[in-house]
Amino acid sequence: MEHYSCTSIMFLRNGSRVLCIVVFSLSVLCGISALSVNDAGDNKLSSDDLRKQLQDVKAHLEKFNTHYLMNLEQRMLNVLTTMTSLDSNVKMLQEKSQIWDVFQHHIGAWTEHMKSVDHKLDLIRKSQESTPHPLETKLSNLDFKIQHIFDKVDIVNEKLHDITKTVYALSSSYRARRNDHNEAHDQSAVMTKISNLQKQLNRLELSSANCPKKNGNGNGKAKKEVQEFDDELDDFLDKLATKKLKDIAASRKNSRSLESLSNVIRSVDERTTRIYDLEANQFEQILSCCKRTDHEITTFTNSADILLKRIERLVISVDDKIENRNKLQCQRRNDPSIAGNNLDVTTDRIEDIISTTTDNDYSVSKLALDESEIEVDFHQPDKQGCHQLTVREDGVYTFGLIELNEANRDINRRYCKFATDGTAWTVIQRRELTDLQENFNRSWSEYKNGFGDLSNEFWFGNNFIHMLTYDDNVELRIELFDFDGNFAYAEYKTFRIDTEQFNFNLMVSDYQGNASDAMSYHHDQDFSTYDHSNDKSSGSFPCALTYGSGWWFNSCAESNLNGIYYAENPRSHKSTGILWEPWLGDYSLKSTIMMIRPRDMWNTEDESVPSPQDP
Repeated sequence: MEHYSCTSIMFLRNGSRVLCIVVFSLSVLCGISALSVNDAGDNKLSSDDLRKQLQDVKAHLEKFNTHYLMNLEQRMLNVLTTMTSLDSNVKMLQEKSQIWDVFQHHIGAWTEHMKSVDHKLDLIRKSQESTPHPLETKLSNLDFKIQHIFDKVDIVNEKLHDITKTVYALSSSYRARRNDHNEAHDQSAVMTKISNLQKQLNRLELSSANCPKKNGNGNGKAKKEVQEFDDELDDFLDKLATKKLKDIAASRKNSRSLESLSNVIRSVDERTTRIYDLEANQFEQILSCCKRTDHEITTFTNSADILLKRIERLVISVDDKIENRNKLQCQRRNDPSIAGNNLDVTTDRIEDIISTTTDNDYSVSKLALDESEIEVDFHQPDKQGCHQLTVREDGVYTFGLIELNEANRDINRRYCKFATDGTAWTVIQRRELTDLQENFNRSWSEYKNGFGDLSNEFWFGNNFIHMLTYDDNVELRIELFDFDGNFAYAEYKTFRIDTEQFNFNLMVSDYQGNASDAMSYHHDQDFSTYDHSNDKSSGSFPCALTYGSGWWFNSCAESNLNGIYYAENPRSHKSTGILWEPWLGDYSLKSTIMMIRPRDMWNTEDESVPSPQDP
């Protein structure tokens, strides 16, 4: 491309020069021919006049050449710049085409991965459905294990009790026998030693009495022997005391070993108690699970009874109308003057009823039954959300266990609304005309935890909305009403809110409806309140303060369903009301509802029906 542009420029320059030479040559030839003609006609012109005309022609040619070349070079520079930019754009497009090929390759890989995941999920679902009575099998196995453990615990307790009794008996008998044996032996030894010492003393005393008149050496020797016997006796008594102390130490050592054995037995007993408590806790959990299962079975049985009653009434109604139709046909055969219009009307009604009975969803709205006889239970502990309800009745339901946040609001207490076909929607926001309007200019903490009454105006809470939307594929439906009775709606097949760490960032896409798209402008925007501004406005006042509400402001809003409520003069709010600008412009709406439900729980039967066009 660059070589082609340079070649073109060189060609243009050479062409301009050749053109100038040609023009100059033609001008000279014209001048010469004119001169020759003039000479032939009139020879009075002098060489000075000819020279002057040639100079004029030369001046005009130079002037023409100057202006032409300057304009031509300027245009050539412009062409060169344009072709350079085209060359760079072509290179950029080539690079982007390569990136697009890589992106398409990644998309194909992701599609294949999603298909494999769906296939695996189908296999898991089929395997779970084909498994016969898994709960009963687990319960029977667990019951057998618990009984086996109880038997082992009883055997261990009996063995420990026998071991304890044996140890205490052996230790007491051993101590008694050893003490008796040691004391008898010591006493006999002591008595023998003392008797020997007494005999020696008696002998010394006799010898000293028989020889009273001997010299002092003899008395000294006797005294010495007596002193030696006294020392020997003292040593023996000391040894005897030392031996007794050793026996006492040995008895203490035995007592310590007995105490350690008692501690081991006590720890075994405590462990056995813990095992028993653990098994008792598991048994209680199994019992509660069985109770929940029983309650679920009871609920299913009641629902089945209600459905059977409806079907029975429907069959009876159809039989009655068919019988009436047959009677009317018989009467018409006998008397053709009977009103055929009534027969046609009856026939149409019977056909409507029959076509209604062939519908698969058996919707309550299609059955001609007395709705007052259906009892609705708004407490559903065995269900997880509004999308699992079977009776089509709007209202505030409670699901599962109570889970309170720091504002004492329960995530399992929700307002369920059957706004369309299929499963129920969970309402996350509602605005309407009431005696006392709710204030939606709240703080960050209040929007995080939720506020208002579920039966009137409320905001469900950003934390709760995040918990309901982040792990599942959720769709959003918004219904709008003005003060003249007009209605519009907008649906988004993708709706998700991030955590508080990311300022409850909004993800919304795939619009359908007739209210025009006003939420895509707020896609990938953080939530803002008057005390926590995250918008992209460049002014001195944040959007939350300007609009008087909390919302996913960009800079600032094309929609704001949490704005100030204007019951009178809905167009005099100066962009601070309840807005959906693509529908009615700067008009504060009468009521709005934002609701969500899992996208995969409900698929319309006819996917080919086109979505309504925007007004």
